[in-house]
Amino acid sequence: MAMRMRPGPWLAALAVALPISAALAGAVELKPPPGAEDGPRIVEYLRGQPATLLDLSLVRLDARLAAVGAAHRFWAHASAQDGVIRVYAYDDRRPISPASCKEVLDAIRFDAGVDLETGGPIEPASGYASLFSYPRIREIEVSDTYMETVDAMLMVKVVLGTTGDGQGLVCDAALLAKDFTHSAQ
Repeated sequence: MAMRMRPGPWLAALAVALPISAALAGAVELKPPPGAEDGPRIVEYLRGQPATLLDLSLVRLDARLAAVGAAHRFWAHASAQDGVIRVYAYDDRRPISPASCKEVLDAIRFDAGVDLETGGPIEPASGYASLFSYPRIREIEVSDTYMETVDAMLMVKVVLGTTGDGQGLVCDAALLAKDFTHSAQ
């Protein structure tokens, strides 16, 4: 049974508001904020530049990290520099302890398809390494151990609390590992 709404004062207010808002939208000229006058030119320039497969891979990895982070209440992202793909995870609500670091590392490793008992991938390579693989490239021409090398490049840094005053904890680990190092910072 469909419910019908009776016309009332709301309909009269809407009839007045719609033409006014349409007129205002046409009359208002949108200008960039101060200091951003060249914004449209910069956006057009960036649109004209090709994204690399590395850029796309990092976006794919960031999406996975955002999902696992949301599920386990931490924030994470990835970057690549000097042949290393580094995952950074941050949490300022967990207790500052090696056990908390291990919780975050285990969540990331589990999401990547790492066997938490052995520290090795459950499949021949981790799920995160697969994010750097594309059908159009012949990986064997790049490296005969392409996926394994990507796995070896993946490092994780977990930061708990606020660092700089000795009250935070920083944990470092390879993605494919059981252990990690930690230090107060």
